[in-house]
Amino acid sequence: MPLLEIDPPPDTALETAFESSTHKSALRRSTRVSHSPAWYCFSTTLSTINVPSCYLYVVHHKCWQKAMQDELHALQDNHTWDLVSCPPAVTPIECKWVYSIKLRSEGTLDRYKARLVALGNRQAYGVDYEETFAPIAKMTIMHTIIAIAASQGWPLHQMDVKNAFLHGDLKKDIYMTPPPGLFSSSTSVVCKLKQSLYGLKQAPRVWFDKFRSTLLRFPFVQSKYDSSLFLYKTSIGFVLLLVYVHDIIITGTDSLLISNL
Repeated sequence: MPLLEIDPPPDTALETAFESSTHKSALRRSTRVSHSPAWYCFSTTLSTINVPSCYLYVVHHKCWQKAMQDELHALQDNHTWDLVSCPPAVTPIECKWVYSIKLRSEGTLDRYKARLVALGNRQAYGVDYEETFAPIAKMTIMHTIIAIAASQGWPLHQMDVKNAFLHGDLKKDIYMTPPPGLFSSSTSVVCKLKQSLYGLKQAPRVWFDKFRSTLLRFPFVQSKYDSSLFLYKTSIGFVLLLVYVHDIIITGTDSLLISNL
């Protein structure tokens, strides 16, 4: 993949023409010291890092190998699949590695990230997936909750669920080829997925079902006006929880319950 390039500086032809038209009069220039904007530093950092697009490139770089190992450990800890023999008449879907870099707010390199993604475009409706719809929080509800929390002085917390889609329980049998790098040589075994994986068509739906069923056992009550909003009332107050894919907003009047949650 070619490196990102910074736009070249503006052409000085117009400036030269202007000087000629003013009979070589001296231009008034500002003496203020200029500083490069933050986005320029950010772009410069991006331009110095080559993000690979295929597995064959990263096998020679330890930084990307470590990123893939971290991802495989997370998948194994979550019991994402079982290694089994591929049943006859079943064509397993493929998977691929997707690579990215994470930068700090000032534009410096934070870490290398590798994500294993299933090729959901190879899935067949009625065979390894059915419904795919998953509710998502309405922006008007989100803005309203933040505005009320600010005006009433409620504590406001934001959380992000790491590897959220990996927590969804699959209801269909899905077989996937082993990810590149899992085995040193070719093998006939495949991965029978137990948990959801990024790239699957039903991944957002099964993740929300898992999150919803967990909250209802606390017990929260799901709002009938917005399916992504959950309410928990206590004798001294209440707690509001709003989920937007894998980002969560928590606020309310019961500070102790929020801390316990």
